[in-house]
Amino acid sequence: MIFADIRLPGSMDGVKLARAACTLWPTIRIVLTSGAASDRTDALPDSVTFIPKPWRGLGVLVEADKAICEPQPPVA
Repeated sequence: MIFADIRLPGSMDGVKLARAACTLWPTIRIVLTSGAASDRTDALPDSVTFIPKPWRGLGVLVEADKAICEPQPPVA
């Protein structure tokens, strides 16, 4: 599982990270977060869980559990 912010240093942001990870590992679980309203959440793959900031630790654990337990769509 990957838990990352949409805003990352360098040329790869969280959206690019999610797309690359989903391409390499189609069944990987990804949870992204961001505190900026302008971040590109509409560009996230459907399988990615998004948690807006501010969040509490329990909220992250709940969303991570859902991301892990919910079935992924079949790999084409």
